[in-house]
Amino acid sequence: MGEFLVELATTVFEGSGPAEVDRRRAEESVGAGGLAAAGHLVRLWCPVGELRGIGLWGAADEGELYEKVLGTLPLWRARRTAPPRMQGQPLRRPTDAACCRSRPRSTSPARVR
Repeated sequence: MGEFLVELATTVFEGSGPAEVDRRRAEESVGAGGLAAAGHLVRLWCPVGELRGIGLWGAADEGELYEKVLGTLPLWRARRTAPPRMQGQPLRRPTDAACCRSRPRSTSPARVR
């Protein structure tokens, strides 16, 4: 499964009242929850006060990303996207050996303040 970092900006249609916007955002939240449960939505960041989100999505390819993942979201028609494909090394945990090779190793425990 490929990983895609996608910025989604929502456009509020002219004539949509606050109640309609709230209803649609609630539907979007349910849809995103289903995609997260299915493993397609890995992380989602929503800047405070903005109608946009930045998500890390999983799909086999861009076709699946648009048709079977993002395309299932209730607000998809009202979205503008910017989907750069993640290239290079897969995401790694800081404890992975390959991730730590380039850093000097210490025998003393790290101190957190």
